[in-house]
Amino acid sequence: MTQSLFLNLLLSILLLSTVSSNILLIQLISYFANKNLSFFQKIIRLQDYLIIRLFYNLKHRTFFHTFSKLYAK
Repeated sequence: MTQSLFLNLLLSILLLSTVSSNILLIQLISYFANKNLSFFQKIIRLQDYLIIRLFYNLKHRTFFHTFSKLYAK
């Protein structure tokens, strides 16, 4: 799976914004992080943030702000 395809899939799941979709996203991140660590090192940090978001129910604006900061580097 190419990086752009994965990122499109990632954003599509985020737009669903349900607990089950976030759990699916965490599982996808875990799978692909084990496949290609060079690209997914930043994604692993995103996975940790998603777990926190599941428990604390953060606002979308906060999440997307953090997500954009991860890829701006």
